[in-house]
Amino acid sequence: MRQVTVLLVVILVCTEVTAAKTEYVTVSLGQVANELNNRIPNMPEGMQTLGGVPFDLLPKMGKNSWNAAVGTTVGIRSTQTMVLPVNIYGATAVDTLINTSQGVAEATTVSLTFVCSDGTTHTSRLKEGEDIRDWYDGEYVNAINEKSTVRVFDGVAAAEGAPHGRIDMQTVALPKEFASRTLAYIILIDTGVTGNGDVQYSKSVLAQRAFINGVTVSTEGNAGAQATNTKQDEPSQTTTNNNKADEGKIANGAANQAPKADQSKNLRGSKGGVKTAPFDAEGLDRIERVISEIGSPAGMAYKDAPLDKQKQAIKIASEFESKIAGLSKQQTTVDADCFKALLKLLNNSADAAQMANDHSDKPIDNSDLVQRYSDSPHGHGVIRLYNASPIDARQAACDIITKRNAQFESLSGQITLLRAQCTKEILKVLTD
Repeated sequence: MRQVTVLLVVILVCTEVTAAKTEYVTVSLGQVANELNNRIPNMPEGMQTLGGVPFDLLPKMGKNSWNAAVGTTVGIRSTQTMVLPVNIYGATAVDTLINTSQGVAEATTVSLTFVCSDGTTHTSRLKEGEDIRDWYDGEYVNAINEKSTVRVFDGVAAAEGAPHGRIDMQTVALPKEFASRTLAYIILIDTGVTGNGDVQYSKSVLAQRAFINGVTVSTEGNAGAQATNTKQDEPSQTTTNNNKADEGKIANGAANQAPKADQSKNLRGSKGGVKTAPFDAEGLDRIERVISEIGSPAGMAYKDAPLDKQKQAIKIASEFESKIAGLSKQQTTVDADCFKALLKLLNNSADAAQMANDHSDKPIDNSDLVQRYSDSPHGHGVIRLYNASPIDARQAACDIITKRNAQFESLSGQITLLRAQCTKEILKVLTD
């Protein structure tokens, strides 16, 4: 018998796998900046690369930073909120330039919340001494973890004895599900205490306030291509116009077959085989009103859902509508209190100035006041009183406006989070 030897040749075919290229999307703080940060004499501005990451830093000619201390009272704990719209698809990480004024070791009064257009959220708490620290190498917290937070800029003293400053960069990795969603907002919440120049006093009240100078969002290089599979003529994902591809995607793909806007009936069978009635347009209006501009995915899912789930969604929207109305009422009260305080201050000071013929020696920037009251029927009277008041009264008026803005924006941040939570709960009901 002949022995046959069979040679098995195993051919390994290797396919080169190229890691997705990280792309950076810089985000300007122009729409939220509330102070001029001139703590560091040679503060960078414009397009800068810090720690290997590009940042779009505002010029030092005006407000170039958001500071949680603005509009607060020294020694009093309060909640300050920054809501930064971003609208970027496929985010995988966010780099921020955050430091604090003063600081308490291991304090967690600062947090970043990332909100997607479908209501998905992720919150990262920043611990003093690990993730963030005082901007100045001095009496307060000077340590960071040197991993997710690194020093990216050193300030140079303008003169001998002047403070040396620093800028630190935090890198926050986002959950994997963010890569297939649109990051709508970045929200910074600070629940700290504002200090002053007295180190002993500031330490006694546990003073710590955060300020932020820059934000950049990282995306994977193929995220934009993935998002534009539906519409090839959409711009690349590094622009903010490419959200529409993501808006059509609902969790688990439940709303991908949403009916066209001109369809008056939805006769798609439910899981139980029962056909649904036409969707309740009034209920859809309520849902879209409550969840505002970040609610389009929920609206699409609502149109395609069985009637019983539509009713559940409307109930959820109604509950959140009540909570949001309460916060909106507080905003109205803040506005009314601000207006009354301004009238009381400026009426008295303007009369006194007229009697003393005091027109002040130099102007004070009243841009916030003018912007706030220029379109109000009673606002022009406030502005006239302001211009007729002495310089100390005008400074006090600007302080009142600044405090009002801080309170109003803090309430706006809470409303934004409620809308995100409402969106998430509605989508869960509609797509399960």
